[in-house]
Amino acid sequence: MTKLFNFNTLNIDLNKETKSLTVTLNRKESWNAINFEMIFELEQIFSWACERIEINSILLTSDLDIFSSGFEYKEFLNTPEHKIQKYLQKFQKIIYSMFMLPQTIIIDLKKGASGAACELAIGADIRFAHQQSTIHFNHLEMGLIPSCGGIGFLSSIIPKSTAKNWILSGSSISMHELLQSGFIFKSYSDDEKLIAAQLNHICQQSQVARMQAKRSMLEPVLSELNHTLEFEKNFAFGTMYAPDWKKSLEAKINGDKPDFISARDFKEVLKFHSKLNLKEA
Repeated sequence: MTKLFNFNTLNIDLNKETKSLTVTLNRKESWNAINFEMIFELEQIFSWACERIEINSILLTSDLDIFSSGFEYKEFLNTPEHKIQKYLQKFQKIIYSMFMLPQTIIIDLKKGASGAACELAIGADIRFAHQQSTIHFNHLEMGLIPSCGGIGFLSSIIPKSTAKNWILSGSSISMHELLQSGFIFKSYSDDEKLIAAQLNHICQQSQVARMQAKRSMLEPVLSELNHTLEFEKNFAFGTMYAPDWKKSLEAKINGDKPDFISARDFKEVLKFHSKLNLKEA
């Protein structure tokens, strides 16, 4: 393995034998939570990989038993909303770019992933997870909605009814469901080496045929992905007008139960913001 880059939140290794790049999340102190710095570093590594067509595959993994706990929400509380929205858009575009990269992208969700980490997994071509993995899209209990592909991108890779069930229920998804939906390709036990075998197998493929196959399979869903870039942020950013996400984060820090705003009161908040926007115009 050859070490590449000098990042703070990611370890980057190149395997010359399989011509594969391993991107390892490295924030043990916060369960590999995705912070603004990690988003910036992911953007850098994928931009770099875009021009390296000699690399066959990219493996996203972690140095913990789980893949990631999702966004570093504590960072949100000390950041202006317009900056949060900017980073959310950047993260969404990173996931979008994963569909376009010439490499086959593999992600190992290990024994668990939540929220934004699940959205990052959507951009992978092949997803693995441990048999005991706990996966759930828990955005709603945080007072937010998926804003980085968890609605539009997810619905392009699994049945829409399944995506709807996962988002609105917010419950943990069983391995049977994950495999049946196609979200997870294969699950593994502690002593299995499925991912290493998969990287070796990809190395044996024709590079041109592999890249052409990935691009051709993108074509049927490309318009849907492009549409997602527009509509998803409108709903996500609109939800941020409500104080629920801040209440949820503060309650989580204090060990309390959040007191969410009622839908009727939120309607009045939206009216207030609409009047402000009209005055500014």
